[in-house]
Amino acid sequence: MADSSLSPFCVELTAAKFLVLGKENVEFQFPPKILSDTNMSDWLEVSIWSYEPLRIHKGSAGRKVNMEWEYIATDNVFNAKKIYGEIHKLKTYFFGWKGGNYPIVRVNYTLVLQDVPFRLRNLNITHSPEIVRNKGTYPLYTKVACVLELATNVSSLDKEKRSDKPKMKQGPAILDKHW
Repeated sequence: MADSSLSPFCVELTAAKFLVLGKENVEFQFPPKILSDTNMSDWLEVSIWSYEPLRIHKGSAGRKVNMEWEYIATDNVFNAKKIYGEIHKLKTYFFGWKGGNYPIVRVNYTLVLQDVPFRLRNLNITHSPEIVRNKGTYPLYTKVACVLELATNVSSLDKEKRSDKPKMKQGPAILDKHW
């Protein structure tokens, strides 16, 4: 549930799905922001007697998306205990995985991210120095920034526990040949 002071449009945006380990939905107090959406090519560069090196295309690097969102522990719904729980869901990605299928984060937010499987590469949580007491004691302000990397291959190292390929709504048809 969004912050009670938001406009109806912003409330709709906070209903975004951000599923950690495929089951825990992180709730947003305010609409998250997509800061960047990056694709890159990998190149082998060979120095030759020329003005520039010879570049041989090796393929594409994975898509990376930078997202951030905020929590303020003064709302009736998003109190200290609630915000702590949302942050804990995110942290379980790094310590809650017990092996087996590779952990993914599924994100469905605006037309940019439509039920896309990602790896959570980086998670940076910053807090304000001010502490409040609102159904628990917690920093007044919390900012979450993360880097998500497209997960086109989510297989486990254990052949017995390999997961199915993620269902992707869009992307090059050539990916289907590699599953």
